[in-house]
Amino acid sequence: YYITNNLRMPQHMELFNPGCPLVALGTSSNHEEKLCEVLKFGVQCGFRVINLSDEHDNSKLVGMSLRSLITGGFVARQDLFLSLKMTRIHDVRQLSKDISEHLASRSLSYFDLL
Repeated sequence: YYITNNLRMPQHMELFNPGCPLVALGTSSNHEEKLCEVLKFGVQCGFRVINLSDEHDNSKLVGMSLRSLITGGFVARQDLFLSLKMTRIHDVRQLSKDISEHLASRSLSYFDLL
């Protein structure tokens, strides 16, 4: 449990095994140096949920940062929970293609939550 202002809050919610942490790190910055630094610092501080979005137009930068953290040994991919918020869905029939493009632009093989 995290204790914040005398409020006890569970550290994980049990959606599946293992639980999903309740606090996530966002990726809204387009500034390369700051985004890479924030992601690295967040992972070092224990963040394991990373929120991604198609609104931010920084998919290659996020992918590069995540790859650097994974290949640098800071965190294993299976220890991260990557969620993607998709707001630019215009045709549900193209959803599979859109997801594949989002994965490719970030050099990922899967998202944990859409």
